[in-house]
Amino acid sequence: MDQYDLVFEVETTSLLPSGLNDYQEVTHVLEVEAQDEGYLMGVVSGTDGSFVKPGTIMGVLCEESTQASQATQFLEETTNKNVYDDEELLELGFLWQAYTKAQPKDGTS
Repeated sequence: MDQYDLVFEVETTSLLPSGLNDYQEVTHVLEVEAQDEGYLMGVVSGTDGSFVKPGTIMGVLCEESTQASQATQFLEETTNKNVYDDEELLELGFLWQAYTKAQPKDGTS
């Protein structure tokens, strides 16, 4: 995988005020890109469109293909852990942030 390749998309909805006591459902689509080049060794959650909590480890990008067994072990050890609750995990990874343009659910801008 090369730097800036699309790794996955995140879709979320929220309610935004569109008038006095009136709210409009808005869908946000975020594209997550690789922050460096490497090998995507595993994507462990959210692949079926299910809800993923903030702070969940979603996958591992390794520098070398020979690190597959280490990636598998890491994923097994960190399943159901939240990176915000573990300072060591925070240092191992990166926290992805993005700016998005909100779009109404009906597709109008």
